[in-house]
Amino acid sequence: MAALLARWPEVPVEDGHPLALTAWLEADQAEVTVLYRGDEDETLRATGYRFCALRERLEPAGAFALVPA
Repeated sequence: MAALLARWPEVPVEDGHPLALTAWLEADQAEVTVLYRGDEDETLRATGYRFCALRERLEPAGAFALVPA
């Protein structure tokens, strides 16, 4: 799926790993997934780390990434 890349200022992400908005949840919450860049081709890949965030606290990065559903 195509996921919007976002910043979440309240959560420092190690090594600049981007966050992808991967689901809209109930009320005003969203699910974000931490991504990393592959060693060989620099492709963004999903990690097993997912968090819930308030939508209003997320800042769109203006780019998208393909994330396995």
